[in-house]
Amino acid sequence: MESTRKHHRVTVTAGTLLIVLLVGLGGCGTAAAPSPSEAPAPPPTAPPTTTPTATPETTRPALNVDCPPPAATPAEVAEGIVTITAPLGAAECGFTAHAISAPVDAAFAVVLVVEDNVLPHNFSLYADPEFHDLIAEGKYANAADPAISNQVTTDVPALAAGIYYYRCDSHARQMNGTLTTH
Repeated sequence: MESTRKHHRVTVTAGTLLIVLLVGLGGCGTAAAPSPSEAPAPPPTAPPTTTPTATPETTRPALNVDCPPPAATPAEVAEGIVTITAPLGAAECGFTAHAISAPVDAAFAVVLVVEDNVLPHNFSLYADPEFHDLIAEGKYANAADPAISNQVTTDVPALAAGIYYYRCDSHARQMNGTLTTH
Protein backbone atom coordinates (compact mmCIF):
# COMPACT_ATOMS: atom_id res chain seq x y z
CA MET A 1 0.00 0.00 0.00
CA GLU A 2 2.89 2.24 0.70
CA SER A 3 4.20 2.06 -2.87
CA THR A 4 0.81 2.92 -4.33
CA ARG A 5 0.65 6.09 -2.38
CA LYS A 6 4.01 7.21 -3.59
CA HIS A 7 3.13 6.41 -7.15
CA HIS A 8 -0.19 8.19 -6.84
CA ARG A 9 1.51 11.18 -5.26
CA VAL A 10 4.08 11.36 -8.07
CA THR A 11 1.36 11.05 -10.70
CA VAL A 12 -0.65 13.85 -9.15
CA THR A 13 2.42 16.05 -8.90
CA ALA A 14 3.42 15.31 -12.50
CA GLY A 15 -0.14 15.84 -13.67
CA THR A 16 -0.34 19.14 -11.83
CA LEU A 17 2.97 20.15 -13.29
CA LEU A 18 1.85 19.18 -16.78
CA ILE A 19 -1.36 21.19 -16.44
CA VAL A 20 0.53 24.22 -15.14
CA LEU A 21 3.00 24.01 -18.03
CA LEU A 22 0.29 23.64 -20.64
CA VAL A 23 -1.72 26.56 -19.29
CA GLY A 24 1.36 28.72 -18.89
CA LEU A 25 2.70 27.97 -22.37
CA GLY A 26 -0.68 28.45 -24.00
CA GLY A 27 -0.27 32.23 -23.95
CA CYS A 28 3.38 32.20 -25.08
CA GLY A 29 2.89 30.96 -28.61
CA THR A 30 2.56 33.22 -31.58
CA ALA A 31 -0.90 34.52 -32.13
CA ALA A 32 -2.66 33.72 -35.32
CA ALA A 33 -2.99 36.62 -37.71
CA PRO A 34 -6.30 38.36 -37.25
CA SER A 35 -8.87 37.91 -39.94
CA PRO A 36 -9.47 40.96 -42.14
CA SER A 37 -12.56 41.83 -40.13
CA GLU A 38 -10.52 41.75 -36.91
CA ALA A 39 -7.49 43.66 -38.26
CA PRO A 40 -6.70 46.80 -36.26
CA ALA A 41 -7.51 50.10 -37.92
CA PRO A 42 -4.52 52.03 -39.24
CA PRO A 43 -3.40 54.94 -37.04
CA PRO A 44 -5.10 58.23 -37.89
CA THR A 45 -3.12 60.48 -40.15
CA ALA A 46 -2.49 64.12 -39.34
CA PRO A 47 -4.23 66.66 -41.55
CA PRO A 48 -1.97 68.20 -44.17
CA THR A 49 -0.13 71.27 -43.00
CA THR A 50 0.87 74.32 -44.96
CA THR A 51 3.78 76.60 -44.35
CA PRO A 52 2.63 80.23 -44.09
CA THR A 53 4.17 82.77 -46.38
CA ALA A 54 6.39 85.22 -44.51
CA THR A 55 4.45 88.45 -44.25
CA PRO A 56 4.44 91.07 -41.51
CA GLU A 57 1.18 89.61 -40.23
CA THR A 58 2.58 86.07 -39.86
CA THR A 59 6.03 86.97 -38.58
CA ARG A 60 4.76 89.08 -35.69
CA PRO A 61 4.21 87.39 -32.35
CA ALA A 62 0.62 86.61 -31.40
CA LEU A 63 -0.76 89.66 -29.65
CA ASN A 64 -4.04 90.67 -28.12
CA VAL A 65 -4.31 93.62 -30.50
CA ASP A 66 -3.74 94.23 -34.19
CA CYS A 67 -0.50 96.15 -34.42
CA PRO A 68 -0.19 98.71 -37.18
CA PRO A 69 2.95 98.29 -39.26
CA PRO A 70 5.83 100.57 -38.26
CA ALA A 71 6.51 103.57 -40.45
CA ALA A 72 8.61 102.66 -43.48
CA THR A 73 10.71 105.82 -43.20
CA PRO A 74 11.96 107.75 -40.17
CA ALA A 75 9.72 110.44 -38.71
CA GLU A 76 11.26 113.78 -39.72
CA VAL A 77 11.66 116.84 -37.52
CA ALA A 78 10.03 119.68 -39.44
CA GLU A 79 10.00 123.27 -38.21
CA GLY A 80 11.35 122.12 -34.86
CA ILE A 81 8.65 119.49 -34.16
CA VAL A 82 8.20 115.77 -34.76
CA THR A 83 5.07 113.83 -33.81
CA ILE A 84 5.09 110.15 -32.92
CA THR A 85 2.17 107.97 -31.86
CA ALA A 86 1.62 105.28 -29.26
CA PRO A 87 -1.23 103.32 -30.88
CA LEU A 88 -3.77 101.12 -29.14
CA GLY A 89 -1.73 98.20 -27.79
CA ALA A 90 1.53 100.19 -27.85
CA ALA A 91 2.90 98.26 -24.87
CA GLU A 92 2.94 95.21 -27.19
CA CYS A 93 3.34 96.89 -30.59
CA GLY A 94 5.67 99.79 -29.93
CA PHE A 95 5.60 103.32 -31.28
CA THR A 96 4.43 103.75 -34.87
CA ALA A 97 7.82 105.38 -35.59
CA HIS A 98 10.84 103.22 -34.84
CA ALA A 99 13.21 105.89 -36.16
CA ILE A 100 13.38 109.68 -36.05
CA SER A 101 15.59 111.90 -38.17
CA ALA A 102 16.58 115.33 -36.76
CA PRO A 103 18.89 118.16 -37.79
CA VAL A 104 22.24 118.41 -36.03
CA ASP A 105 22.79 121.22 -33.49
CA ALA A 106 19.13 122.32 -33.43
CA ALA A 107 16.75 121.95 -30.50
CA PHE A 108 13.35 120.46 -31.29
CA ALA A 109 10.22 119.08 -29.64
CA VAL A 110 8.79 115.56 -29.74
CA VAL A 111 5.00 115.47 -29.53
CA LEU A 112 3.78 112.10 -28.28
CA VAL A 113 0.16 111.30 -29.10
CA VAL A 114 -1.18 108.39 -27.06
CA GLU A 115 -4.07 106.53 -28.69
CA ASP A 116 -3.73 103.61 -26.29
CA ASN A 117 -6.69 103.90 -23.93
CA VAL A 118 -5.36 101.29 -21.52
CA LEU A 119 -1.85 102.28 -20.40
CA PRO A 120 0.06 105.57 -20.02
CA HIS A 121 3.22 106.10 -22.10
CA ASN A 122 6.07 108.58 -22.34
CA PHE A 123 9.00 109.49 -24.60
CA SER A 124 12.51 109.64 -23.14
CA LEU A 125 15.72 110.14 -25.10
CA TYR A 126 19.10 108.63 -24.14
CA ALA A 127 22.65 108.95 -25.44
CA ASP A 128 23.41 105.23 -25.17
CA PRO A 129 21.65 101.99 -26.22
CA GLU A 130 21.66 100.75 -22.61
CA PHE A 131 19.44 103.73 -21.66
CA HIS A 132 21.70 105.07 -18.87
CA ASP A 133 22.60 108.57 -20.08
CA LEU A 134 19.29 110.47 -20.09
CA ILE A 135 19.04 113.49 -22.40
CA ALA A 136 15.32 114.32 -22.23
CA GLU A 137 12.53 112.76 -20.18
CA GLY A 138 8.93 113.24 -21.19
CA LYS A 139 5.84 113.25 -19.03
CA TYR A 140 3.31 110.46 -19.30
CA ALA A 141 0.23 110.70 -21.49
CA ASN A 142 -2.86 108.53 -21.27
CA ALA A 143 -5.93 108.45 -23.50
CA ALA A 144 -8.03 106.71 -20.81
CA ASP A 145 -7.50 109.14 -17.94
CA PRO A 146 -9.23 112.52 -18.30
CA ALA A 147 -6.91 113.94 -15.64
CA ILE A 148 -3.91 113.24 -17.92
CA SER A 149 -3.65 114.53 -21.47
CA ASN A 150 -3.33 112.05 -24.33
CA GLN A 151 -0.68 114.32 -25.86
CA VAL A 152 2.57 115.53 -24.31
CA THR A 153 5.54 117.47 -25.66
CA THR A 154 9.14 116.69 -24.73
CA ASP A 155 11.77 119.34 -25.45
CA VAL A 156 15.02 117.95 -26.83
CA PRO A 157 18.17 120.08 -26.66
CA ALA A 158 20.44 120.58 -29.67
CA LEU A 159 22.37 117.38 -30.34
CA ALA A 160 25.69 116.66 -32.02
CA ALA A 161 25.70 114.41 -35.07
CA GLY A 162 25.12 110.82 -34.07
CA ILE A 163 22.65 108.13 -33.10
CA TYR A 164 20.52 108.43 -29.98
CA TYR A 165 18.00 106.06 -28.43
CA TYR A 166 14.43 106.65 -27.31
CA ARG A 167 11.86 104.60 -25.46
CA CYS A 168 8.76 104.59 -23.29
CA ASP A 169 10.28 104.17 -19.84
CA SER A 170 7.46 101.84 -18.72
CA HIS A 171 7.55 99.61 -21.82
CA ALA A 172 11.17 99.86 -22.96
CA ARG A 173 11.36 96.37 -24.43
CA GLN A 174 8.66 96.97 -27.04
CA MET A 175 8.46 100.76 -27.30
CA ASN A 176 11.82 102.02 -28.50
CA GLY A 177 13.67 103.39 -31.47
CA THR A 178 16.63 105.38 -32.72
CA LEU A 179 16.99 109.09 -33.36
CA THR A 180 19.66 110.07 -35.87
CA THR A 181 20.96 113.61 -36.22
CA HIS A 182 22.63 114.67 -39.46
